[in-house]
Amino acid sequence: MDQPDPFHGLKEPGPPETAITHVRASFTRGLQRRAMDQGPEAWASLLAEVSPACRAVFAKPLGVFQWVEAGLVNELTEACATRGPADDLGLRAALTAEEHLTVAHPWLLKLLSPETLVRQGPTLFRFYHRGGVIRLESVGPGCGALSIWATGLYAGWSAIAIPAWMRRALELAGAEEAAVEHLPPPPGSLRHRYLLRWKD
Repeated sequence: MDQPDPFHGLKEPGPPETAITHVRASFTRGLQRRAMDQGPEAWASLLAEVSPACRAVFAKPLGVFQWVEAGLVNELTEACATRGPADDLGLRAALTAEEHLTVAHPWLLKLLSPETLVRQGPTLFRFYHRGGVIRLESVGPGCGALSIWATGLYAGWSAIAIPAWMRRALELAGAEEAAVEHLPPPPGSLRHRYLLRWKD
C-alpha cells in the first residue's frame, strides 16, 4: 500500500510530546500470563530479578486501568526477555491484545469491525499511553495505515510488540489473513509507520 504521505509539510512531533511516561497496567498482563504458563513459581522468580521499586509495584494486584511508570514496565519486560525466545515479545503482545479486547473491553468486539478498529486506533492508543503521538493516515476496505511517534518504551516495542498487538486485534475484530508491516523511521525522524491489510 504505497500511498502519498498525508502529513507532508507538517512539523515533526518531538520531545516532550513523543515521550511515553506511563502505560496502563493491563499492558503487562500478557507478560504475566506468559510467565505463569511456565509454572506458578515463574512469576515470583521473575519479580526476584527486578529492582525493589519494580517488585513493589508488580507484586501486588494492579487494576486493569491503573497507570504504571514506563521505566518500570521496561525493567520488567527486559527481565522477561532474558528468559524466553526472541519471538516471545510478539506472543506477549498478542496475549495483551486478547486481554484488552476480551477481558478489559469485551463489549468492543460487539461493535468493532477491522475497519472500525483501525479508525479507533488513535483513541485506543491515547487511552493506554500517556505521551506519544499517533495519527490515522488512511483506512478503507481491507487496508489502513497509522503513524506513531513515541519514545520511552523498551527495545522492540515499535517493531515487534505494536505490530503483533495490531495483528491480533484485527483477528479478534473478525479479520482474516491480517498482516501488519512496520516501516522504521527515516533518518532524522521518530515516525514509525504501520501498514495494515486484511480480508473481511
